[in-house]
Amino acid sequence: MAGRIIKPAGFTLVEVLVTVLVASLLLSAVYAAFLGSIDARNRCEDASRDSRLCQGVLALLERDLLGAFVPPGLPACLDGTSGTAQGGSADRVEFATTSDARRAPEGTASDHGEVGYRAEPDPDAPGLLRLVRREAQGLSGDPFAGGTLEVLATRVKWFQIEYLGADGTWATEWHAEGLPRAVRASVAVLGEPSGGGTPGRETALSTVIPIPAGG
Repeated sequence: MAGRIIKPAGFTLVEVLVTVLVASLLLSAVYAAFLGSIDARNRCEDASRDSRLCQGVLALLERDLLGAFVPPGLPACLDGTSGTAQGGSADRVEFATTSDARRAPEGTASDHGEVGYRAEPDPDAPGLLRLVRREAQGLSGDPFAGGTLEVLATRVKWFQIEYLGADGTWATEWHAEGLPRAVRASVAVLGEPSGGGTPGRETALSTVIPIPAGG
């Protein structure tokens, strides 16, 4: 009786190649999902940071506007001008205030001050704006000039201010002698571009600030 031929145990070359191919596909899918989760996390963190930035800017503006007042002998106590730059709203507002923010390190204590907010082209981000705050302690003959400047936000898409008059209508500019009843402020910033050149996410916030001395 002829003996049986016993084949040696093991995998063929084709089986090994198929196994390697399947493993490569699985690892590629896992790696892609991992990169996607990192990108999603980074975008969420950027959106949260930009949202806090917008909130901080509007909170500071609100603090200053709540103290807006009409200085004796200076009837033009608030001046608001609408403008555009880099394709977006780039408004400007200047006013006298009792707010004691004194954000400038060299600022001296004073019961009154002059502040201003304006959007201007951002030299470090072509096509975008930056938001600048002007602060001058005390009152001068010209409440719309002088003081120190501080950059509050960069990569700003637009900054818009509207004014509520005594007749209940909103205006894009304010050059009256008195104060408006309220101010509606809006700001939008653009996040940093993500990997692959994907544009950053736009974050925009708006608030209405009543002015106690207005109306």
